[in-house]
Amino acid sequence: MTTRPIGLATIVAIATIAAPSRAAGEPAASAISQALPTFGGEPLTFHAGALDADPAHGVLVLGDGVEVRFGRYRLTSDHLQIGVAAGAVSFGGTGRVALCPCPDPPVALAFSGVRIETAGDLYVRSPRLELFGVPIFWLPYFWLRPPDQPGLFFPTIAIRGADGLLIGSGVHLPFREADGAARAFDLTAAGYVKGGSELGARLTTPASSASVVADHIHGDRVVVDAQGALAASGASLAWEADAIRGDRARSGTIDLEAAARPFDHAALEATGRAADAATLGELTAGVRARAARGQGLFVAGPSARFAASGSIGTLGTWSTNVGGLVLGNAIADVALPIGRAALGAAIAARPGPFSLVVDAGARAEVAADVAGAPSRDARAGARIELDLPLRRDFARGDGEAPWQHRIAPSLAIAAAASTRRGSFFTPLAPASSPGVGLAAAGLTTSFGRASGPALRLEARGGAALRRGGATPLVTGRLTASAPLVTTSVEVAAEPVSPAPGSALIGRARFGDAEGPSLALGLAAQTGVGAREARGLVDLRSFSAPGDFAYLAAAGWTGSAEASIPWLGVMRSGARADVDLSAGALLSLRGITEYRHSCGCLALGASAARRAGREGVDVIFTVDLAPRR
Repeated sequence: MTTRPIGLATIVAIATIAAPSRAAGEPAASAISQALPTFGGEPLTFHAGALDADPAHGVLVLGDGVEVRFGRYRLTSDHLQIGVAAGAVSFGGTGRVALCPCPDPPVALAFSGVRIETAGDLYVRSPRLELFGVPIFWLPYFWLRPPDQPGLFFPTIAIRGADGLLIGSGVHLPFREADGAARAFDLTAAGYVKGGSELGARLTTPASSASVVADHIHGDRVVVDAQGALAASGASLAWEADAIRGDRARSGTIDLEAAARPFDHAALEATGRAADAATLGELTAGVRARAARGQGLFVAGPSARFAASGSIGTLGTWSTNVGGLVLGNAIADVALPIGRAALGAAIAARPGPFSLVVDAGARAEVAADVAGAPSRDARAGARIELDLPLRRDFARGDGEAPWQHRIAPSLAIAAAASTRRGSFFTPLAPASSPGVGLAAAGLTTSFGRASGPALRLEARGGAALRRGGATPLVTGRLTASAPLVTTSVEVAAEPVSPAPGSALIGRARFGDAEGPSLALGLAAQTGVGAREARGLVDLRSFSAPGDFAYLAAAGWTGSAEASIPWLGVMRSGARADVDLSAGALLSLRGITEYRHSCGCLALGASAARRAGREGVDVIFTVDLAPRR
């Protein structure tokens, strides 16, 4: 169960007296209000059916439906005595203090006395915690601090899979520097019931955040997550780190995506920029490092790159990017770049009714292979594409956008070539030469409103031209959208080649953000030929040289995610990711959240189970000041 420190609005004066039973008490009450200390922020106000005052002792006695408000907090009582002391206001008697101003609060503290100090601290004597009116916990004393004061976090309660129950808490240490902006340093500590510990530290500032979490149980795991930037007059300094280290780096991480990342990495770089009316130049220099996720040594070294871009009159743009990275040693089975340079240009024109795009690019790399020996790769690509866009508008009603039918036949030619000597470049087909040409004819058509239901189909057919002959390629993409439905299906295939293959990516979402929703996903690949067919839809992938990957590996995977709101203040959701080829569950997680309508309380419970980690992870959260 985790929370963040709770804020308390400050007070300045007793501002209103509603329906007092004795009018003579009003001048005395007014005199007492003048004696209240200045807190800053919103004033303290009260309402009572009966009032008496003792200005000599600085005391107000309220009765008959007493309600006192100070910021987001509200006291209710049948009989309450308000006293003023140096830098504080005290409330004697019994009643309830709610942590929000709403009339029916989900959380309240029954008290035998309350004190508010200048800094905004709330002290409650003999509090009994009530959840939806039901007493659940008692303490002899309770001290609530605002977020700009040091304080303790609420307890942490979680079940960490096979590691068992984890219980702990932490301390919040806020501070401000000369600029006046709020900053905070948080320390947390928790222990496993089975034996073991977890320690954490987090620093947050207006421009950065950094956290380190280390846990020890049946092994070690250290998680580092940091990012930030400082900028001034055309220059900036940026840093980032994403690393999970230790023998439990993967097995101890709950999130599947974080555990599956291939690399830990870190970088510190400074950038200077210069621009005029037609050209933008940028020089970046620093240090970069990476290592295999959770194991092995980091390899690090200096890095630098220069990028510039500009316009070619009114016809198009040009760009260049030159960079280098020197690393100390190589990671097994991974080539590391030493230097890289790229140059590209693109021209877009409208000759008559046609749309013409011509672009070209080249890139060269020098890399270090596993043995440390340099390898070289140079590649280049170009594309020419000619479209004939046509549109027809249909009649519309008053105030409605017209229905439109768009159709654009196209012809395209693209080519790419590589020296095929660098480990960065994977030939488009293993048995072919490292050069390929593409010729394609296609059709793009759509029907719908500019902001409303729409259907779009994009299909291309063509051939890959290599030494020794041509092989057919087909690809297509279908998207549809309606008020409660969005779907897309993308297919690509090279049915006849030395390495035939096909690929499919499908997505569908039903519902909206406010109501029930269901999202489905499907991805599949067989062989490697679909990587080239994909280029018929996005021919820029051949003119802007790069690695022509489509999906990472052969096989079928699927996902389903559902979200259901209920009772107006609760939402439940679940997601499953499945390896359909292996018939294995990759990840399954569910969550239920409660958020009170006035935003004063959020409760949550989540459970997750993923491949590569034993047991089920369960986390409980409580937040008495949730972010909206």
